[in-house]
Amino acid sequence: MRVWIDVMTPKQATMFGFIAKYLMERRHEVLFTAREYESTVGAAQRLGIEVHVVGKYAEGEPVDKVVADAEREAGLARLVWDFRPDVLIAYPDPPAAKVAYGLGINYVALTDSPHAVIPSRLALPLARAIIFSACIPPDAVKKYLTDDVAIIQYNGFDELSWVLRVRPSESYVRDLGLEPGRYVIIRPHEFMATYYRGVRASVDPWALARYVCREMKMDVVIIPRYTAHARKANSLKEELGDCVHVLLGHYDGASLTGHAYAVITGGASMAREAALYGTPAAIYYPRRLYVDECIARHGFPLVWGRSDGEVREFLMKAGDLKRDTSALLSGLDDPAEVVAEVLERVVG
Repeated sequence: MRVWIDVMTPKQATMFGFIAKYLMERRHEVLFTAREYESTVGAAQRLGIEVHVVGKYAEGEPVDKVVADAEREAGLARLVWDFRPDVLIAYPDPPAAKVAYGLGINYVALTDSPHAVIPSRLALPLARAIIFSACIPPDAVKKYLTDDVAIIQYNGFDELSWVLRVRPSESYVRDLGLEPGRYVIIRPHEFMATYYRGVRASVDPWALARYVCREMKMDVVIIPRYTAHARKANSLKEELGDCVHVLLGHYDGASLTGHAYAVITGGASMAREAALYGTPAAIYYPRRLYVDECIARHGFPLVWGRSDGEVREFLMKAGDLKRDTSALLSGLDDPAEVVAEVLERVVG
């Protein structure tokens, strides 16, 4: 089968990078496309994936995002027309979904973010099949769909596509000048994402970084999302000195989260990854998401912080929350296997 995979974020690049390798091992031919955004391209390339870069993320006003998507759609159309794929695999991805629909290509979508309304509305109705965790109620996704879309749920989480395959490297962490178990990862929130519109974060990640350095006497690893984050992080490094490590470009997330003392993020994926590896993680996105709650119910060390005070309290007891999660992982489904089965059953 000729498979086109399109990714827009570092999490998607990591997940679909492993899925691409799994499919290629089974003799499928894969075209892997990505937009230029943060460490997205590097995350796939690190896995040995040949990446075709088409378009980039727009940090500006809504009109800038619309124009960037239109330009990306045009670039994808030309590239994909030459490849002639049987199927597109992507998250809710409006430019890629529109190209697939216009060129008569089957679209198999994955989603763990039904709360991301705009991309879900624009992309999911064009899918032939949608794969998502059994943690998510079907009705949360069905509201975006037409009647003829196949729904496939599995017992697991998207991050398992790499957590089940990657063992965190201690040497990688030490090469960065970090001591395993003696640093906290802070990932600021996606304030430019459409799902953050109208949502006000109640936690100040920069104040927490100061707390970790000055009060806990630990190092802080800051992983910016946007240009504004990078500027703020570098300013904080000037203020606090060597205890602040700012990671720009690609990084080995599994090794970083697997050996951290704790992870704090305004998003979800890095916290989920950390918790699945047994590292305590706190999410400060104000809304509780289905998958996050499900991971916590399974016994993985994932919590929520609704204020700086709550996150500080979490940090003080995080050392007692770390656990061996191998037994918890053993009964869960591998997303890569699920995707391969769906391609054969629904598309093939």
